Amino acid sequence: RERELLRWVSVFVGGFTVASARAVAAPLLDEGEVRRLLDSLEAKGLIMAVRAVGPGRWAFLETIREQAFELLCLESEEDEAEDRRLVFFRAFAATADELVLETDGHEVIDEETANLRRALEWAVERDVDGATDIVADLMNHWVLAEHFEEGRAACDAVLAATPGGDRGGRAVVECGAGMIGMLSKDYAGAIASPQAGLALLEGVGDVEAQVRCLRMSAMVLTLTGIDTEQGRRNAYQAAEMARCNGDWLGTAWALSNLAVVEATSDRFDAARTAYEEFLTIPNASEHVRLRTFAEVAAAWIEVIAGSPERALAHADLALALEGDWPSMTHFQIAGFRIHALALLGRAEEALGEGAREMRRAQESGALQAIPAIDLALLIAELAADDLDSAEARALRLLEVPQQHTLALAREVLGRIALA
Repeated sequence: RERELLRWVSVFVGGFTVASARAVAAPLLDEGEVRRLLDSLEAKGLIMAVRAVGPGRWAFLETIREQAFELLCLESEEDEAEDRRLVFFRAFAATADELVLETDGHEVIDEETANLRRALEWAVERDVDGATDIVADLMNHWVLAEHFEEGRAACDAVLAATPGGDRGGRAVVECGAGMIGMLSKDYAGAIASPQAGLALLEGVGDVEAQVRCLRMSAMVLTLTGIDTEQGRRNAYQAAEMARCNGDWLGTAWALSNLAVVEATSDRFDAARTAYEEFLTIPNASEHVRLRTFAEVAAAWIEVIAGSPERALAHADLALALEGDWPSMTHFQIAGFRIHALALLGRAEEALGEGAREMRRAQESGALQAIPAIDLALLIAELAADDLDSAEARALRLLEVPQQHTLALAREVLGRIALA
């Protein structure tokens, strides 16, 4: 049993857990027996325990894994092992949206990146619908954790494959590719992909896919300024469909997006209404991650509306919920806080925080966050009457093809010209 287990778990790359080992190598045994066998293999030095965010995890030295995999191939068991791994990680990917709402959820998924990548490669060749499901299910994780290159490569692989029958899943992949394009400054892809995704959904009764595609397309259309009115319509339709479907999670995401879309269109009362409705959803408003995203939207609303006291309160709550992880979300919140401080006349404090956050963004490699910090520093420099610095920063920001950024940079240049 130990030799058989060792052969079969060699199909994993990047490590494995009791659950994944049992699913692939010993489905007829209970988890307790699988753990006992893994402990015995570890005691013999054939596998080793590794630090993990999630449940107990083991890995191979690569030379031992290669030898065990050769034995798996000699027994002609590798295809079945790969198929079982695909089944397990297809199911694992289906839990991603729930995981990302947990404190360490992104890290739990990241531990399986290598296995998910291999499962996806296997599925693209043999089960396109399975590959489509994996990519669609991981989309929120890639976007929120800012794994844009990983997401882009996965989308490209699925969209380049011969289409299967899962039009809903493929539509989500298309719209997700547009979101990733927008966030990673591939604006040509951001324009084309959501249109292709929504076209695929015509005549398809997959409500969940429709909600996700409408929600993502609303963000792309609005934030890039391609078609803000259509973006608003899509955002409202996503929220209404999710409500009618009894999908509290989908409704919560849609309302958060709707608040951002309405704020971008300067419809502040409508944006606040969406935020307030979000707070009435018990499972959503009490959830740390969902509440964080809602508070980010609310902070943005109040910054744009010119209510710095409210903006600062929302930003402080969002930062407390997000923690100190140097994520894109953190830097967005920090930007809104700096902006609010500047509007409150606390320019020196705003400049100090802005300089610290800019260093953190650069050191952490969160380059997509830099325009958000730049925007906040722009307002802080204007508030401090440092017009030369503000003008130079505003001119640099004109190179960022994003509607809100361009509008604010031009507004500041106008104020400088008047001064």
